[in-house]
Amino acid sequence: MKKKKISKILLVILFIAVLAVFAGSYAMNLANNSKASIYEINSENAGGEIEINMEVSKNWKDNGKFAVGAQYDAKINVKGRKISGWKLIIHLPENAEIDSAWNGNFVQDENNDIIVTPVDYNEQISSSKVETIGFVLLSDKVLNIHDFTFEAYCHKPIFKEPLFYLGLLLLNIWLILLITSIVVGRKATQMNTQRDYADQVIMQTMNTLISFIDAKDPNTKGHSSRVAYYTKELAKRMGMKDDEVKNMYYIALLHDCGKIGIPDEILNKAGKLTPDERLIIQSHTVIGAKALSKMTSIPGIQDGAKYHHEKYDGTGYPSGLKGKDIPLVGRIICVADSFDVMSSNRVYRNHLQKDEIIHELSDCAGSQFDPDIVPYMIQMINEGVAPIWSNNEI
Repeated sequence: MKKKKISKILLVILFIAVLAVFAGSYAMNLANNSKASIYEINSENAGGEIEINMEVSKNWKDNGKFAVGAQYDAKINVKGRKISGWKLIIHLPENAEIDSAWNGNFVQDENNDIIVTPVDYNEQISSSKVETIGFVLLSDKVLNIHDFTFEAYCHKPIFKEPLFYLGLLLLNIWLILLITSIVVGRKATQMNTQRDYADQVIMQTMNTLISFIDAKDPNTKGHSSRVAYYTKELAKRMGMKDDEVKNMYYIALLHDCGKIGIPDEILNKAGKLTPDERLIIQSHTVIGAKALSKMTSIPGIQDGAKYHHEKYDGTGYPSGLKGKDIPLVGRIICVADSFDVMSSNRVYRNHLQKDEIIHELSDCAGSQFDPDIVPYMIQMINEGVAPIWSNNEI
Protein backbone atom coordinates (compact mmCIF):
# COMPACT_ATOMS: atom_id res chain seq x y z
CA MET A 1 0.00 0.00 0.00
CA LYS A 2 1.43 3.39 -0.96
CA LYS A 3 2.20 6.04 1.66
CA LYS A 4 -0.33 8.51 0.15
CA LYS A 5 -3.17 5.97 0.50
CA ILE A 6 -2.16 5.18 4.08
CA SER A 7 -2.10 8.91 4.92
CA LYS A 8 -5.61 9.38 3.51
CA ILE A 9 -6.95 6.43 5.53
CA LEU A 10 -5.37 7.81 8.72
CA LEU A 11 -6.92 11.22 8.05
CA VAL A 12 -10.37 9.62 7.61
CA ILE A 13 -9.92 7.66 10.86
CA LEU A 14 -8.85 10.81 12.69
CA PHE A 15 -11.81 12.77 11.27
CA ILE A 16 -14.32 10.11 12.35
CA ALA A 17 -12.74 9.98 15.82
CA VAL A 18 -13.12 13.77 16.17
CA LEU A 19 -16.77 13.54 15.04
CA ALA A 20 -17.43 10.76 17.55
CA VAL A 21 -15.95 12.77 20.41
CA PHE A 22 -17.85 15.89 19.34
CA ALA A 23 -21.18 14.06 19.05
CA GLY A 24 -20.68 12.34 22.41
CA SER A 25 -19.69 15.59 24.14
CA TYR A 26 -22.61 17.45 22.62
CA ALA A 27 -25.03 14.72 23.66
CA MET A 28 -23.67 14.84 27.21
CA ASN A 29 -23.98 18.61 27.24
CA LEU A 30 -27.61 18.40 26.12
CA ALA A 31 -28.31 15.79 28.76
CA ASN A 32 -26.71 17.89 31.47
CA ASN A 33 -28.53 21.10 30.54
CA SER A 34 -32.03 20.02 29.58
CA LYS A 35 -34.47 21.90 31.85
CA ALA A 36 -37.45 20.08 33.28
CA SER A 37 -40.89 21.55 33.44
CA ILE A 38 -41.81 23.17 36.76
CA TYR A 39 -42.87 20.50 39.18
CA GLU A 40 -45.95 21.54 41.16
CA ILE A 41 -45.89 18.97 43.90
CA ASN A 42 -47.78 18.97 47.16
CA SER A 43 -48.96 16.47 49.72
CA GLU A 44 -51.89 15.43 47.54
CA ASN A 45 -50.13 14.79 44.24
CA ALA A 46 -46.63 13.90 45.38
CA GLY A 47 -45.04 11.27 43.15
CA GLY A 48 -43.65 10.79 39.67
CA GLU A 49 -39.98 11.35 38.91
CA ILE A 50 -39.54 13.65 41.90
CA GLU A 51 -41.35 13.08 45.18
CA ILE A 52 -41.37 15.53 48.13
CA ASN A 53 -42.69 14.71 51.60
CA MET A 54 -43.16 17.37 54.26
CA GLU A 55 -43.28 15.92 57.77
CA VAL A 56 -43.39 17.40 61.27
CA SER A 57 -40.74 15.56 63.26
CA LYS A 58 -41.45 17.36 66.56
CA ASN A 59 -43.24 20.38 68.01
CA TRP A 60 -43.39 22.38 71.28
CA LYS A 61 -45.13 25.28 72.97
CA ASP A 62 -43.48 28.61 72.47
CA ASN A 63 -43.59 31.42 75.02
CA GLY A 64 -42.83 34.16 72.55
CA LYS A 65 -44.74 35.87 69.82
CA PHE A 66 -46.14 32.60 68.50
CA ALA A 67 -47.87 29.81 70.30
CA VAL A 68 -45.94 26.83 68.99
CA GLY A 69 -42.70 25.86 67.32
CA ALA A 70 -42.30 22.87 65.05
CA GLN A 71 -39.48 21.15 63.17
CA TYR A 72 -40.25 20.22 59.58
CA ASP A 73 -38.25 17.72 57.52
CA ALA A 74 -38.65 17.88 53.74
CA LYS A 75 -37.41 14.82 51.89
CA ILE A 76 -36.63 15.20 48.16
CA ASN A 77 -36.67 11.79 46.51
CA VAL A 78 -35.34 11.78 42.90
CA LYS A 79 -36.53 8.64 41.18
CA GLY A 80 -35.76 9.19 37.51
CA ARG A 81 -33.02 11.58 36.48
CA LYS A 82 -30.32 13.53 38.22
CA ILE A 83 -31.38 17.11 39.01
CA SER A 84 -29.52 20.36 39.64
CA GLY A 85 -30.26 24.03 40.23
CA TRP A 86 -33.38 23.12 42.16
CA LYS A 87 -35.63 25.52 44.08
CA LEU A 88 -38.34 24.78 46.63
CA ILE A 89 -40.96 27.45 47.31
CA ILE A 90 -43.06 26.87 50.47
CA HIS A 91 -46.20 28.98 50.70
CA LEU A 92 -46.99 29.88 54.32
CA PRO A 93 -49.98 31.54 55.97
CA GLU A 94 -49.46 35.04 57.33
CA ASN A 95 -49.05 33.96 60.93
CA ALA A 96 -45.85 31.93 60.48
CA GLU A 97 -42.17 32.74 60.63
CA ILE A 98 -39.02 30.72 59.97
CA ASP A 99 -36.73 30.44 62.98
CA SER A 100 -33.84 28.30 61.73
CA ALA A 101 -32.94 25.95 58.84
CA TRP A 102 -30.27 23.54 57.53
CA ASN A 103 -29.09 21.83 54.32
CA GLY A 104 -30.13 24.78 52.18
CA ASN A 105 -30.34 28.53 51.76
CA PHE A 106 -33.65 29.72 53.24
CA VAL A 107 -35.15 33.13 52.52
CA GLN A 108 -38.62 34.31 53.62
CA ASP A 109 -39.91 36.94 51.19
CA GLU A 110 -42.53 39.67 51.48
CA ASN A 111 -45.28 37.23 50.43
CA ASN A 112 -44.41 35.09 53.43
CA ASP A 113 -43.08 32.36 51.12
CA ILE A 114 -39.97 30.43 52.09
CA ILE A 115 -37.61 30.08 49.12
CA VAL A 116 -35.10 27.26 49.52
CA THR A 117 -32.09 26.93 47.20
CA PRO A 118 -29.26 24.38 47.41
CA VAL A 119 -25.88 24.74 49.03
CA ASP A 120 -22.65 23.48 47.44
CA TYR A 121 -22.92 19.87 48.54
CA ASN A 122 -26.51 19.29 47.42
CA GLU A 123 -26.69 21.48 44.30
CA GLN A 124 -27.06 18.23 42.38
CA ILE A 125 -29.18 15.34 43.56
CA SER A 126 -28.52 12.01 41.92
CA SER A 127 -31.16 9.57 40.82
CA SER A 128 -32.42 7.20 43.55
CA LYS A 129 -31.08 9.47 46.28
CA VAL A 130 -33.13 11.11 49.03
CA GLU A 131 -31.98 14.57 50.10
CA THR A 132 -33.33 15.94 53.41
CA ILE A 133 -33.64 19.61 54.26
CA GLY A 134 -35.04 20.92 57.52
CA PHE A 135 -36.38 24.08 59.13
CA VAL A 136 -38.14 25.31 62.26
CA LEU A 137 -41.34 27.33 62.01
CA LEU A 138 -42.96 29.46 64.70
CA SER A 139 -46.70 29.85 64.26
CA ASP A 140 -50.05 29.92 66.06
CA LYS A 141 -50.49 26.19 65.52
CA VAL A 142 -48.72 23.21 63.99
CA LEU A 143 -49.10 23.59 60.27
CA ASN A 144 -49.82 20.90 57.77
CA ILE A 145 -47.73 22.22 54.87
CA HIS A 146 -49.14 21.13 51.57
CA ASP A 147 -48.83 24.24 49.46
CA PHE A 148 -45.41 24.29 47.83
CA THR A 149 -43.81 24.35 44.39
CA PHE A 150 -40.63 22.61 43.31
CA GLU A 151 -38.65 23.28 40.14
CA ALA A 152 -35.32 21.96 38.91
CA TYR A 153 -33.07 21.33 35.97
CA CYS A 154 -33.56 17.70 35.12
CA HIS A 155 -30.66 15.87 33.44
CA LYS A 156 -31.70 13.47 30.73
CA PRO A 157 -29.83 10.18 30.73
CA ILE A 158 -27.24 10.49 27.98
CA PHE A 159 -28.53 7.32 26.33
CA LYS A 160 -31.82 9.11 25.64
CA GLU A 161 -30.06 11.63 23.38
CA PRO A 162 -30.02 10.71 19.63
CA LEU A 163 -26.55 12.24 19.33
CA PHE A 164 -25.30 9.75 21.89
CA TYR A 165 -26.08 6.91 19.51
CA LEU A 166 -24.57 8.86 16.61
CA GLY A 167 -21.39 9.28 18.64
CA LEU A 168 -21.49 5.59 19.57
CA LEU A 169 -21.95 4.64 15.91
CA LEU A 170 -19.07 6.88 14.84
CA LEU A 171 -16.92 5.45 17.61
CA ASN A 172 -17.64 1.92 16.41
CA ILE A 173 -16.86 2.93 12.83
CA TRP A 174 -13.63 4.48 14.08
CA LEU A 175 -12.68 1.29 15.91
CA ILE A 176 -13.50 -0.85 12.88
CA LEU A 177 -11.47 1.42 10.58
CA LEU A 178 -8.60 1.51 13.05
CA ILE A 179 -8.50 -2.27 13.36
CA THR A 180 -8.89 -2.62 9.59
CA SER A 181 -6.07 -0.16 8.94
CA ILE A 182 -3.81 -2.09 11.33
CA VAL A 183 -4.65 -5.39 9.64
CA VAL A 184 -4.32 -3.89 6.16
CA GLY A 185 -1.06 -2.22 7.19
CA ARG A 186 0.35 -5.56 8.33
CA LYS A 187 -0.88 -7.25 5.17
CA ALA A 188 0.65 -4.44 3.10
CA THR A 189 3.96 -4.91 4.92
CA GLN A 190 3.83 -8.63 4.22
CA MET A 191 2.94 -7.99 0.59
CA ASN A 192 5.77 -5.47 0.26
CA THR A 193 8.18 -8.00 1.74
CA GLN A 194 6.94 -10.66 -0.66
CA ARG A 195 7.12 -8.20 -3.55
CA ASP A 196 10.68 -7.23 -2.62
CA TYR A 197 11.59 -10.90 -2.50
CA ALA A 198 9.92 -11.49 -5.88
CA ASP A 199 11.81 -8.50 -7.34
CA GLN A 200 15.04 -9.93 -5.97
CA VAL A 201 14.31 -13.31 -7.57
CA ILE A 202 13.44 -11.62 -10.87
CA MET A 203 16.65 -9.56 -10.83
CA GLN A 204 18.78 -12.58 -10.00
CA THR A 205 17.13 -14.56 -12.81
CA MET A 206 17.61 -11.73 -15.29
CA ASN A 207 21.21 -11.12 -14.28
CA THR A 208 21.85 -14.82 -14.82
CA LEU A 209 20.33 -14.61 -18.31
CA ILE A 210 22.30 -11.44 -19.04
CA SER A 211 25.52 -13.21 -18.07
CA PHE A 212 24.68 -15.88 -20.68
CA ILE A 213 24.11 -13.17 -23.30
CA ASP A 214 27.40 -11.45 -22.41
CA ALA A 215 29.18 -14.80 -22.65
CA LYS A 216 27.76 -15.26 -26.17
CA ASP A 217 28.75 -11.75 -27.29
CA PRO A 218 31.67 -10.44 -25.19
CA ASN A 219 32.12 -7.49 -27.55
CA THR A 220 28.90 -5.95 -26.23
CA LYS A 221 29.41 -6.76 -22.54
CA GLY A 222 27.18 -4.58 -20.33
CA HIS A 223 25.00 -3.56 -23.29
CA SER A 224 21.76 -4.97 -21.82
CA SER A 225 22.30 -3.31 -18.44
CA ARG A 226 23.04 0.06 -20.04
CA VAL A 227 20.02 -0.13 -22.36
CA ALA A 228 17.84 -1.02 -19.35
CA TYR A 229 19.21 1.98 -17.47
CA TYR A 230 18.49 4.37 -20.36
CA THR A 231 15.04 2.85 -20.88
CA LYS A 232 14.15 3.32 -17.22
CA GLU A 233 15.30 6.96 -17.30
CA LEU A 234 13.33 7.63 -20.50
CA ALA A 235 10.20 6.07 -18.97
CA LYS A 236 10.54 8.31 -15.90
CA ARG A 237 10.91 11.45 -18.01
CA MET A 238 7.88 10.45 -20.06
CA GLY A 239 5.78 10.49 -16.88
CA MET A 240 5.18 6.79 -16.41
CA LYS A 241 4.15 5.38 -13.04
CA ASP A 242 6.68 3.65 -10.79
CA ASP A 243 5.41 0.14 -11.58
CA GLU A 244 5.51 0.88 -15.32
CA VAL A 245 9.06 2.23 -15.05
CA LYS A 246 10.16 -0.91 -13.20
CA ASN A 247 8.57 -3.15 -15.84
CA MET A 248 10.25 -1.15 -18.60
CA TYR A 249 13.59 -1.74 -16.88
CA TYR A 250 12.99 -5.50 -16.63
CA ILE A 251 11.85 -5.71 -20.26
CA ALA A 252 14.89 -3.81 -21.50
CA LEU A 253 17.26 -6.06 -19.53
CA LEU A 254 16.12 -9.04 -21.64
CA HIS A 255 15.60 -7.30 -24.96
CA ASP A 256 18.57 -9.15 -26.54
CA CYS A 257 17.99 -12.55 -24.91
CA GLY A 258 17.35 -14.04 -28.37
CA LYS A 259 21.05 -13.71 -29.19
CA ILE A 260 21.56 -16.90 -27.18
CA GLY A 261 20.08 -18.72 -30.19
CA ILE A 262 22.47 -17.13 -32.73
CA PRO A 263 25.58 -19.15 -33.71
CA ASP A 264 28.80 -17.76 -32.20
CA GLU A 265 30.60 -17.54 -35.55
CA ILE A 266 27.92 -15.18 -36.87
CA LEU A 267 27.33 -13.23 -33.65
CA ASN A 268 31.06 -12.52 -33.17
CA LYS A 269 32.06 -12.14 -36.83
CA ALA A 270 34.44 -9.18 -37.22
CA GLY A 271 33.89 -8.71 -40.94
CA LYS A 272 30.88 -7.77 -43.00
CA LEU A 273 27.87 -10.06 -42.69
CA THR A 274 26.36 -11.79 -45.71
CA PRO A 275 22.63 -11.23 -46.41
CA ASP A 276 21.86 -14.69 -45.01
CA GLU A 277 23.95 -14.03 -41.91
CA ARG A 278 22.17 -10.71 -41.42
CA LEU A 279 18.80 -12.47 -41.54
CA ILE A 280 20.05 -14.92 -38.92
CA ILE A 281 21.18 -12.03 -36.69
CA GLN A 282 17.81 -10.34 -37.15
CA SER A 283 16.04 -13.51 -36.07
CA HIS A 284 17.19 -12.89 -32.49
CA THR A 285 14.10 -10.68 -32.05
CA VAL A 286 11.70 -13.54 -32.81
CA ILE A 287 13.80 -16.06 -30.88
CA GLY A 288 13.81 -13.77 -27.85
CA ALA A 289 10.04 -13.20 -27.95
CA LYS A 290 9.43 -16.93 -28.17
CA ALA A 291 11.82 -17.61 -25.29
CA LEU A 292 9.98 -15.10 -23.11
CA SER A 293 6.47 -16.29 -24.01
CA LYS A 294 6.10 -18.14 -20.69
CA MET A 295 7.15 -15.16 -18.56
CA THR A 296 3.69 -13.66 -18.04
CA SER A 297 4.45 -11.89 -14.75
CA ILE A 298 5.90 -8.87 -16.60
CA PRO A 299 3.41 -7.37 -19.09
CA GLY A 300 4.91 -6.61 -22.51
CA ILE A 301 8.19 -8.46 -21.98
CA GLN A 302 7.84 -10.18 -25.37
CA ASP A 303 7.26 -6.84 -27.09
CA GLY A 304 10.60 -5.49 -25.90
CA ALA A 305 12.50 -8.45 -27.35
CA LYS A 306 10.52 -8.64 -30.57
CA TYR A 307 10.03 -5.01 -31.61
CA HIS A 308 13.12 -3.07 -30.48
CA HIS A 309 14.46 -3.12 -34.06
CA GLU A 310 11.26 -1.83 -35.65
CA LYS A 311 11.63 1.60 -37.24
CA TYR A 312 9.16 4.45 -36.97
CA ASP A 313 8.82 4.66 -40.78
CA GLY A 314 7.98 0.94 -41.07
CA THR A 315 11.30 -0.25 -42.56
CA GLY A 316 12.44 -2.18 -39.48
CA TYR A 317 12.16 -5.84 -38.57
CA PRO A 318 10.77 -8.42 -37.88
CA SER A 319 7.21 -7.21 -38.64
CA GLY A 320 7.72 -3.90 -40.40
CA LEU A 321 5.40 -2.08 -38.00
CA LYS A 322 5.05 1.68 -38.41
CA GLY A 323 4.60 4.66 -36.09
CA LYS A 324 2.39 4.15 -33.04
CA ASP A 325 1.61 0.60 -34.18
CA ILE A 326 4.99 -0.30 -32.69
CA PRO A 327 4.47 -1.04 -28.99
CA LEU A 328 5.73 1.83 -26.82
CA VAL A 329 8.30 -0.32 -25.07
CA GLY A 330 9.76 -1.26 -28.45
CA ARG A 331 10.02 2.40 -29.49
CA ILE A 332 11.71 3.37 -26.21
CA ILE A 333 14.22 0.49 -26.29
CA CYS A 334 14.96 1.28 -29.95
CA VAL A 335 16.22 4.75 -28.97
CA ALA A 336 18.08 3.50 -25.88
CA ASP A 337 19.63 0.58 -27.80
CA SER A 338 20.75 2.77 -30.70
CA PHE A 339 22.32 5.31 -28.35
CA ASP A 340 24.32 2.58 -26.60
CA VAL A 341 25.51 1.19 -29.95
CA MET A 342 26.64 4.65 -31.04
CA SER A 343 28.27 5.53 -27.69
CA SER A 344 30.19 2.25 -27.21
CA ASN A 345 33.27 0.85 -28.90
CA ARG A 346 32.66 -2.06 -31.24
CA VAL A 347 35.08 -4.45 -32.97
CA TYR A 348 34.43 -2.70 -36.27
CA ARG A 349 34.65 0.95 -35.03
CA ASN A 350 35.19 3.29 -32.07
CA HIS A 351 32.27 5.09 -30.39
CA LEU A 352 30.84 8.26 -31.93
CA GLN A 353 31.33 11.65 -30.33
CA LYS A 354 28.57 13.40 -28.39
CA ASP A 355 27.71 15.88 -31.16
CA GLU A 356 27.65 13.10 -33.75
CA ILE A 357 25.26 11.03 -31.66
CA ILE A 358 22.90 13.98 -31.07
CA HIS A 359 23.00 14.78 -34.80
CA GLU A 360 22.22 11.15 -35.68
CA LEU A 361 19.31 10.99 -33.23
CA SER A 362 17.86 14.26 -34.51
CA ASP A 363 18.24 13.26 -38.20
CA CYS A 364 16.58 9.88 -37.65
CA ALA A 365 13.67 11.21 -35.55
CA GLY A 366 10.54 10.31 -37.49
CA SER A 367 12.28 7.72 -39.66
CA GLN A 368 14.09 5.28 -37.37
CA PHE A 369 13.05 6.75 -34.01
CA ASP A 370 9.81 7.97 -32.44
CA PRO A 371 10.13 11.78 -32.64
CA ASP A 372 8.40 12.13 -29.26
CA ILE A 373 11.10 10.07 -27.50
CA VAL A 374 14.25 11.49 -29.12
CA PRO A 375 14.12 14.86 -27.22
CA TYR A 376 14.23 12.99 -23.88
CA MET A 377 17.30 11.03 -25.02
CA ILE A 378 19.08 14.20 -26.15
CA GLN A 379 18.19 15.82 -22.83
CA MET A 380 19.77 12.88 -21.00
CA ILE A 381 22.95 13.16 -23.12
CA ASN A 382 23.26 16.90 -22.45
CA GLU A 383 22.74 16.38 -18.72
CA GLY A 384 25.38 13.64 -18.58
CA VAL A 385 22.79 11.03 -17.57
CA ALA A 386 23.64 9.13 -20.76
CA PRO A 387 27.44 9.49 -21.20
CA ILE A 388 29.86 7.84 -23.64
CA TRP A 389 30.63 4.57 -21.91
CA SER A 390 33.20 2.96 -24.18
CA ASN A 391 32.05 -0.48 -23.01
CA ASN A 392 32.27 0.30 -19.30
CA GLU A 393 29.30 -1.23 -17.47
CA ILE A 394 26.91 0.87 -15.36
